[in-house]
Amino acid sequence: SSFSLTMKAMLVHFVGGWTLLLIYFFGFGVNPFGVFAIDLQPMLLISIISMAVAAPIIEELLFRGLVQDFFGEIYPKWIAIFITALIFGLIHLNPFSVINAFWGGMVYGYVRYETGSLWPSIFLHSMWNLHIIVLFA
Repeated sequence: SSFSLTMKAMLVHFVGGWTLLLIYFFGFGVNPFGVFAIDLQPMLLISIISMAVAAPIIEELLFRGLVQDFFGEIYPKWIAIFITALIFGLIHLNPFSVINAFWGGMVYGYVRYETGSLWPSIFLHSMWNLHIIVLFA
């Protein structure tokens, strides 16, 4: 079912995302948490609405809905997912965010193909962003 796949994908996404965080922190001595150095507390509700609701909807419509579907008409599934995830990662600019967004994009792209719907990838993207906001606000 879509729900089961989405929950499995969330586990894969969070394990992979946090593995990347820990590799950056312990393996390279880079503090990836500096990415979240902005103070979200004064505008927590606005941060949640913009980063955990609006951004996932807009980004998933654009990347998994438009870009991935476009590349999916030209290339096999995994190549379309990879290219879309790469572009998605690169727009995040910060080196940590690029790698982590690429990982998330791979998960979101796979879930998009398997479910045929954007809602599970929107949900996964939203949960990732929301948990970062809550942890670092």
